[in-house]
Amino acid sequence: MSRVPQILRSLHEKLTLILDHQQTRTGTLRAVRTLVAHHLIPSLSALLTYPTPFDEHVVEMWKMIAQDGQLTTSIFDHILELLARSLPYEEKDDPREKTSTLKTAMLVPLA
Repeated sequence: MSRVPQILRSLHEKLTLILDHQQTRTGTLRAVRTLVAHHLIPSLSALLTYPTPFDEHVVEMWKMIAQDGQLTTSIFDHILELLARSLPYEEKDDPREKTSTLKTAMLVPLA
C-alpha cells in the first residue's frame, strides 16, 4: 500500500507550522513537488481529496507543482484521461419505479 497520501498529509501539517522561515517553507514545498514527480497518480489522488476551497497551504503546494512544466503536462494528461473515462454521474435504480434509473452527480469525479 502506498504511503504517499500519509507523507503528503504530514508535509501539509508541517506547512501550517512553518510560517516565519521562508527557506524551510520553500524546501518543504519542493519536497512535495519531488514526491509528486516520482509518484504522480497516488499524489494526485491524495491532493484531490483535500476539501474545497483549498486552504492557503494546499494552494501553495499546487503552485509549486505547477512550476514544473513537464509535471504539469503529466497532470493535465492524467486528469483529462480520468474525465474521458468516468461519467460525471452514477446511475442507481429508482426505488419508486423499478423500470427507470436515477442519475446522481458524483461528489468527487476526479479522485
